[in-house]
Amino acid sequence: MRNYDFLSIVIPTYNRPDKFGRLLRYLNKADRKINVVILDSSDKDVRDCNQKKISALKGSKLKINYFEYSSEISPFKKYGEGVSKADTEYVMFCADDDIPFIPTLDNATNFLQEHSDYAAAQGFYINYCIDQQTKRKLIQHVVYASKSIEGDDCLERVGQFLENYEALFYAVHRRDVLERAFKLVENVQTTHWQELVLATSTVLQGKVKRLPEFYYARFSNESSYFTNWHPHEIFSRDPSLFFKDYLTYRDTLFRSFPEKFKTKHSRRTFDLAHLTYIHPFLEPGILKLIKNRSREVLGDEQLANSIREDQGNKLIERGKRSCVTSRKSFQFFGKLNYFKKFGKTIVANIPLLRVLARKVYHKSMPDLLKVSSNGEQFIFWREFLTFPLRGNECPTQLDLDFIAKHVEMY
Repeated sequence: MRNYDFLSIVIPTYNRPDKFGRLLRYLNKADRKINVVILDSSDKDVRDCNQKKISALKGSKLKINYFEYSSEISPFKKYGEGVSKADTEYVMFCADDDIPFIPTLDNATNFLQEHSDYAAAQGFYINYCIDQQTKRKLIQHVVYASKSIEGDDCLERVGQFLENYEALFYAVHRRDVLERAFKLVENVQTTHWQELVLATSTVLQGKVKRLPEFYYARFSNESSYFTNWHPHEIFSRDPSLFFKDYLTYRDTLFRSFPEKFKTKHSRRTFDLAHLTYIHPFLEPGILKLIKNRSREVLGDEQLANSIREDQGNKLIERGKRSCVTSRKSFQFFGKLNYFKKFGKTIVANIPLLRVLARKVYHKSMPDLLKVSSNGEQFIFWREFLTFPLRGNECPTQLDLDFIAKHVEMY
């Protein structure tokens, strides 16, 4: 049996038929068997459209199981039911506008088969978007690339996980690990702590492997909105809710894993690890902004929306500036090719200059334009090209080719 006989890709979708159809066509281009579980809570007309897209793939190698849900269902309830619909040993979630890199999914599945003490496995994640002016695909950042979580002690793993939190939701999981985790979600009220209870439950049950290869591309032009997902939004509505729900989350895990929290020391260690995680959200500047906005005559929803939009607009403006910088960098750096060989000769022979050159190079390095075999244009941002992976190694040419190949297929 091949790896894909053991793995199901669970795709939740809600009113995004174009992106949903595009993801299915991408998976079909792999030209191999892939188990797909679709959880569709779209409006009736969109569900009808989605079903037509599935019917168009009849006879393909995709093994599709399609399930309809009410548009009113809570996202995490739908996700939990989706895990139970999978009939394979391993499960991974994929958003309907993201790109999973199939070869790395195979490697993650194979790793879990060979290492029974690991609960989940994943690789490096990237962000990409589309420059609306040039229509080029922009490979922006490496977003998740922290070390594997491999402590033998479960509390050591929780501490490592929360010191540099990176979501585990899209990793390849053992199905029984996710099934146990989703049973805990209904006890927690906010989306923020629901996501955390899934991840922390996974880490308590086993180690998490970070494979040294690119695994998943997240689309950053837009995102579905979940109420009470970000702490600052929760603070805008009801600051006490964030901490009350933490206590619910905490007590839920203590009851579910009593063997791991027998002592006062273990419970204190758990709380201290979470204080490390919570601390950055208590930055005085944003709290002052929320406090000042709360003096205005705004309802809870209006206040939360204004904070979310303010933070979102900062990200959008940063993205727009980066797109403009990308276009200008080609005009400027294209004139400097003459100096590259001369500079390398001098720097290579002087150790101090090598160190300084690396820092200057990373700050001044232009974005990279790559043209695929069919003429499609990709821009790899400087932030991506200079991101240290596998120790201090930056993404290699093989990495760029691998990413471009899969994003081109999408």
